[in-house]
Amino acid sequence: MNDVLSTCLAGSLRRYLSSEGMENPADIQIAVTINTRSPKVLSRDNIPLENHSAGLLYNLPVSMTDPLKRLLETKRRMDNLKSSTDWRIFEFIYSQVVGRLPDVIGRFSSFSLNRHASLILSNVPGPLTPFEIGGKEVVTAIAWPPLVSDTSMSITVFSYAGTLRMSVLSDKAVLANPSKLTEKFIEEFEEMYECVKNAPALITEDMAKSRK
Repeated sequence: MNDVLSTCLAGSLRRYLSSEGMENPADIQIAVTINTRSPKVLSRDNIPLENHSAGLLYNLPVSMTDPLKRLLETKRRMDNLKSSTDWRIFEFIYSQVVGRLPDVIGRFSSFSLNRHASLILSNVPGPLTPFEIGGKEVVTAIAWPPLVSDTSMSITVFSYAGTLRMSVLSDKAVLANPSKLTEKFIEEFEEMYECVKNAPALITEDMAKSRK
């Protein structure tokens, strides 16, 4: 699921940049949040608090034009990251080192993030089943991502009880109308869905080759 959503984000960014006059958009390095909480916890009646996530830098394949090839490349890159220890090291540094430094030094280290990432993507799953507040069931939930340090754009893809919401927060100097990107995201998802539906055997074959 994460690979599909990341692929759609790459495609939507390509669509947006192309509509703004950029003919051949390059890959974009982003900071992506990784969930470290067990999926079993998300199914419980009570909602666990505290932060259970890590992050790492990831090159989003914006340069690729074909939706299917972009999906396979996204999966390949994500698999390489998940099998590495980079995200564990990143989690340890920020939770055990940066988080314990004086505020001035901690802020300095976080401000360096904008030098390495164009945007921050938070794709952490929410509760799998509906929950209640004050005896009333929550119909939907939307997460608005903060702009960390000087990073000019942040995107959250949040799942809740079988639904999915995408929210974008950006500096007006970079993206004046965030809804344009969400519209491109929907367009990209619909196109990729049609491609996968019409060529399921090709996807299965290519994924099998990538595992070898």
